[in-house]
Amino acid sequence: THTTASHSAMESIAQLATAPLCEWDALICTSQAVLDSVKILLEAQSDHLRRRLGATRFPLPQLPVIPLGVHCADYEFSEAQRVAARAELGAAENDIVVIFLGRLSFHAKAHPQAMYLALKQVAAKFAERTIHLVQCGWFANESIEKAFREGAEILCSSVQHHFLDGREAAARTLAWASADIYVSLSDNIQETFGLSPLEAMAAGLPVVVSDWDGYRDTVRDGIDGFRIPTLMPLAPAGEDLAMRYEAGLDSYDMYCGHSCELVAVDVDATASSFERLIANPLLRKQMGDAGRQRAKTVFDWRHVLGQYRELWADLAARRLSGASLVKKYMPAVRPDRMDPFAIFAGYPSRPLLDGDQLVLVKPNATDAFAELMQRRNLALNSFAHAVYPSEGECYSIVEQLAFQPGIRVAELESGFQAERRLAIRRGLVWMIKMHVIQFPLVT
Repeated sequence: THTTASHSAMESIAQLATAPLCEWDALICTSQAVLDSVKILLEAQSDHLRRRLGATRFPLPQLPVIPLGVHCADYEFSEAQRVAARAELGAAENDIVVIFLGRLSFHAKAHPQAMYLALKQVAAKFAERTIHLVQCGWFANESIEKAFREGAEILCSSVQHHFLDGREAAARTLAWASADIYVSLSDNIQETFGLSPLEAMAAGLPVVVSDWDGYRDTVRDGIDGFRIPTLMPLAPAGEDLAMRYEAGLDSYDMYCGHSCELVAVDVDATASSFERLIANPLLRKQMGDAGRQRAKTVFDWRHVLGQYRELWADLAARRLSGASLVKKYMPAVRPDRMDPFAIFAGYPSRPLLDGDQLVLVKPNATDAFAELMQRRNLALNSFAHAVYPSEGECYSIVEQLAFQPGIRVAELESGFQAERRLAIRRGLVWMIKMHVIQFPLVT
């Protein structure tokens, strides 16, 4: 699951209720919160189908929760790297460096206002120390960058601000290596997991995050850092937002932005968490060490991949034990993805039939085969080599027709292995198209 608020993602999830799926298929949810939202959407779709069609059976796939992972070794920095990074920022040893790393988007990632206001409160209490806020990411456009810089200046001028380009590896290293505290106050419905707090934990940093979706699964409040309370209104307060997005009056970005503006993060609790961490270096170390250990033992990719392997084994066992269900309930292909020669069977005058008699246009096999190969290799036709019989099969067909003019289709096919007969059947139509075989005689 990813960006499940978008129409395309919601439609994909809703279609699971009618898709050709069985219990040995799976949609992996990256967090418990997104699993809950997927279940709400599927239940709403199922209820719609019950009321509209009287449907009673919904063979849904498995919905396991497996998190994203990190390569923890990538976030280990030496003391020398730390000293050099802080020097590059101009941060003294007693200064505090707070970092945010991720896309810099107030409407589609994390609104910075709560972070700015909380740091302003904290800066007033630690006037003897400089607090540096490093926002390492990238802006989608100049207007978004202007909004961030304006907000930083008006809401939080007492903090030293640094904006780094998070698309550059050197900038990311500078941010991670210099930091004392990591912050991410995500408040956006586009979020489903949130990888950057895990990266911060792997780097040994205490984290201050919003109590929001996937952050709730990764960060243990009071152990690895602090989860800040969030608030939003109950439905149907956002019904008009959904309607405007559906009608095309609002873009996806605007839909996310409007929703985000109606999610509140507790500024005072954020400030209190910052204050505790800034005042207590031992607490910072304890939380940082706890987070690093958790990242290594739970979220390192070698552990997460193990969960994938367990899932694959479970799905394989379910498939083998329930294979008969396919024959009972499942079509060979989706009804809207069937063989074009089935869907469009009414287009031609008639199909090629078993009893149709075939003859070569040129009765000499050598001449007929040479003409077929010439036409096969024309740019008009060569793009479709994948659907032609092999050259050897083509020669066998031509030779058989030269030896036995008027042979019936079924008899000609019987000279080939069973698994190739369908390919030979359509190959015969292609050879008629190439005008090497005449249109079949009407029987």
